[in-house]
Amino acid sequence: MSRSMLFCADALLADLPDEQWDCIALPGGMPGAAGLRDCARLSELLRAQSDAGRLIAAICAAPVVALQPLGLLDGRRATAHPAFADQLPASCAGSVAARVVIDGQVLTSRGPGTALELALAVAERLCGPAVARAVAGPLVLPPAEGAPAALLPCEWRLQ
Repeated sequence: MSRSMLFCADALLADLPDEQWDCIALPGGMPGAAGLRDCARLSELLRAQSDAGRLIAAICAAPVVALQPLGLLDGRRATAHPAFADQLPASCAGSVAARVVIDGQVLTSRGPGTALELALAVAERLCGPAVARAVAGPLVLPPAEGAPAALLPCEWRLQ
């Protein structure tokens, strides 16, 4: 959200007072993540989502800026964008460098380059591994752990 991308909502949260969500996913970027943090209705929904054991996903700055103030990362492993990772709670120490971290119903990811991995993790949790694999295949993403290795390994080098 730090690149001035515009999203148009299908509905306002105020217009959906009794809605229950399978997953609430928070985009990152600043100042968008601060806007999420400052939305009282969203904070209520995130607390209710957590209390009900339903999924919460957050990427980039959102884990630190929007979830942490609500205590939703307390005692959990999580990750965030490198610019914010040093602000994660001590419980995250062993997971900060991971691209996607799943701890219970909370899924976090580092930034734009990990967005597809986070989306597939959410798809797997909501719809199962077969659906996640079916979505990942046409995207030409690396095979899941345990799948056969690539025939032609690729190596990246920066000079």
